[in-house]
Amino acid sequence: MGKLGRYWEYSRSPFYSYLFVLPLLFFYEFLAQVVNRGQMVQVRNAADVFVKALLSLLGVHGLFYAAVVLAAVAGIFIFYYDAKHRDQGIRLDYLVLMFGESIIYACLFGGIVSRIVILLFPLAQPLGFDFSVSFMVALGAGIYEELVFRVLLMGGLIWMGKQGFKLGPVAAVLFGVIASALLFALFHYLGPLGDSFTWHSFLFRFVAGIVLAGLYAVRGFGITVYTHTLYDVLLTLQGLR
Repeated sequence: MGKLGRYWEYSRSPFYSYLFVLPLLFFYEFLAQVVNRGQMVQVRNAADVFVKALLSLLGVHGLFYAAVVLAAVAGIFIFYYDAKHRDQGIRLDYLVLMFGESIIYACLFGGIVSRIVILLFPLAQPLGFDFSVSFMVALGAGIYEELVFRVLLMGGLIWMGKQGFKLGPVAAVLFGVIASALLFALFHYLGPLGDSFTWHSFLFRFVAGIVLAGLYAVRGFGITVYTHTLYDVLLTLQGLR
C-alpha cells in the first residue's frame, strides 16, 4: 500500500477518528461551561442535550461528566475494536492532513449542496444564512449531530432495513441515508430555539444530510465531524460580521 492509500485507510479508521475528534469535544465542553457559567438555563447544541438526556437515563448525570463518560466508553471500545490501527502508533502528520482535508470540504460544502438543491428543485433559491449562531454551539453541532444522525440513527436505520424490513443491502442503505437526512433536516426546527421553517432551508438541510452521509461513508467519522463543524463556524463568523 502506498503512502496515499495508507493515509486514506488510517484517516477514516475509528481509532484516528477518535483521536481527531477528542480535542474538539473537550474544547466544546470547556466553552460550554464558560459561556453558561451562572446561567439558570444552559444553551447547548440540541443534539448534545439529546445525547446527555439518554445518558441520564442510564444514571450518568452532569453535562460535563456525561461527556467524560461518553469519551471514556468510546475510547475503551475503539481501543479494543480497532486494534489494527491502534497498534501502528499515532501519526501526527495524518491528523494534520485530516484537518486540512476537512477545511477543503467545509469550504466546498455550502456551494455543492446549494447547487444540488437548485438542480433537483429548480424553483428553490440558494439558502441565505442571515442568522448567527454562537461559536460554542457551532462546535458542538459537528460532534453531536454527526454522532446522533450518522453513527447512531443512520446506522440503526440501515440495520433495521436489513433485519426488520428484509431489504437488500443497497435498498437498506438508501433507506437509512434518506430517512436520517430527513430527520436531520426536521431536527433544526424543533424546540423553542429551533429555526423558523422554510422550504429553502429544509431542502438545503435535507441534501446536506445526504452529502454528510456520503462523506461519512467514504472518509469516516472524524473528517465528517470537522467538515460539519468548520462549515458551521464559517457561518457563525459571517453572521458576526
